[in-house]
Parts: sequence; structure tokens; C-alpha cells
Amino acid sequence: MNFDLEERKRKLLFVRRLGIAHLILRLKFLLGIFLLVWFIGPILFVDISFKDLKQDLGSLLGVFVTMLIIWILLTIADRIVLVIFAFKLNSLADDLEIRNNQLLLSKLSTIKTIAIVGIFIAWLDIIATFMFLSLYSRHRNDMINPDQQIVYY
Repeated sequence: MNFDLEERKRKLLFVRRLGIAHLILRLKFLLGIFLLVWFIGPILFVDISFKDLKQDLGSLLGVFVTMLIIWILLTIADRIVLVIFAFKLNSLADDLEIRNNQLLLSKLSTIKTIAIVGIFIAWLDIIATFMFLSLYSRHRNDMINPDQQIVYY
């Protein structure tokens, strides 16, 4: 496959955007913890009678069910984006035709492995995403123009 420069840029930007979307979706965990403390905190730390709690149970249950549904949908979307990100990383070296740059190949191989394992182990996917974004920011020109020789100091 012989891609022109714009096609390589487009493929690389797509994988980068997938990584950023994955990180944004991972923020749902922090949002969920915050909302959980926000809604449960007043119940735990306020002196409330069982009768009052029983009256407010309907509204609390509605809030918890809504929060749970949103959290489940965001988790499903996050897992889908993560799987697509891992498979796109797997084919990125072939798509960009990076064959001669052993530094990039070894770094991409490590990131691919961590991303695939990250599908099953929760925090490794974030590490793989940050590693790819770091690789992208440092070696963007090398990945777009693999034939161009760049000297690093």
C-alpha cells in the first residue's frame, strides 16, 4: 500500500482522536464517583429519620437508576472506543509503512501490547493511550514521512 502524505496524516489523526475520545470517556469514572458522593453524602452525614428517608426513597431511587444507566452507557461506549483504538494501533505500522525505523516499530509494538492487555485490565488502557499520544507528539514527522531521515540529539 502506497499512501500519500495526506492519507498518512488522516490515519494518524484518526488514531489520535480515538485515544483522546477514550480518555474523555474515562472521565466518566471520576464523574460517577463525584455524583455518588454528591447524592449519598447528605444521606449518610445528616441526622435523618427512617420515616423521612422512606418518603424520599422514590426520588433517590430515580436519581440512582438514571446515574446507573448513564454510567453503563458510557462504559459500553468507552469499551467500544478502546477496542477500536487497540485494533487501529495494531495495523498502524503497516498502514503508515514504517519498516526501517526500528525505534518507532519497537515503541509501537510496546504500545500495541499494552493496549490489547488494557482491554482486560482497567488502568493499562490509559497508560497505552498516554504512551501513544506522547509518541505522536514526539515522532509525528517520522510516522508521516518514514523515508525521511531525522537525526535525534
